[in-house]
Amino acid sequence: MGAVQIIDESGLAPDLEASIRRMLVVCFPKDAAFFSRSRAWHGSAPSFSAVVVDGERVIAHAGVVERRVAAGGVPLGVAGVQNVAVLPELRGTGLCRQVLGLAMDEALRRGLDCGLLFCEPKSVPLYARCGWLELPDRPVVRVDSDGQEKPLVEGNLAMWLPLAKQSFPAGTVHLRGNDW
Repeated sequence: MGAVQIIDESGLAPDLEASIRRMLVVCFPKDAAFFSRSRAWHGSAPSFSAVVVDGERVIAHAGVVERRVAAGGVPLGVAGVQNVAVLPELRGTGLCRQVLGLAMDEALRRGLDCGLLFCEPKSVPLYARCGWLELPDRPVVRVDSDGQEKPLVEGNLAMWLPLAKQSFPAGTVHLRGNDW
């Protein structure tokens, strides 16, 4: 098994891109049609990714979208985490913690204020074990592909990780784009 590495998306080799998408198809079968052709969830492509490669296949992945958002009117540079996945047969081995950890180390190196992700309630314990914190109940506003402001998709919860900033401003979170 290979080590966790950061891949800048601007220099991503086509074969590595294809391997990441194949892994995402396996990990998210209900979204297989989407991941078979793209990783830009809701049009938001990652700036960089943390991956573990074993031979020719990617076995763990976390993509990061760099975005300026606002919380209570306060601008924040966030590392928006997307497409966190570990192949089913390797879950429980610490790979998720490794890819998230290295991705957030890179986000801090890039000067981002915090990590931000959206997940289903069943995933909260996993992210909490990796140091992520639930955002208190507050509105999260996204801008859909039709240009309309809308709430975060029902059933998704927001979590954050302190990086350069140790507290998250109170108030409505405006993503200034669609969620990732």
